[in-house]
Amino acid sequence: MKSKNIMERIPKRNEKLSWKCVDENVTIIVFRNSPFERVLHKIFRKPKVVRIELESIGSKVWNLCDGNRNIYEISEKIKEEYGEKIEPAIPRLLKYLTILNNNGYIKI
Repeated sequence: MKSKNIMERIPKRNEKLSWKCVDENVTIIVFRNSPFERVLHKIFRKPKVVRIELESIGSKVWNLCDGNRNIYEISEKIKEEYGEKIEPAIPRLLKYLTILNNNGYIKI
């Protein structure tokens, strides 16, 4: 995150991930198929596919991380939709985006 103002950064979903949206709820589908992960499958019987189900606010944020909106615009959209329920919106959004970024689901 090299921008001076984090709110100007534009988050974008990782194009290598699959995801589906059913009734506005997003499920991220992660295929674990690196050579290291294949060994883990055999030794520890780890799943080859992991599904991460996002709750309603997380699903909304995921859908807004389309590479067209900056973090400020995303924060305004979720405040508009969820109002007081989401407050304090910006710190919560930044924490959530950091988690998505650290897990490789988005790039900021």
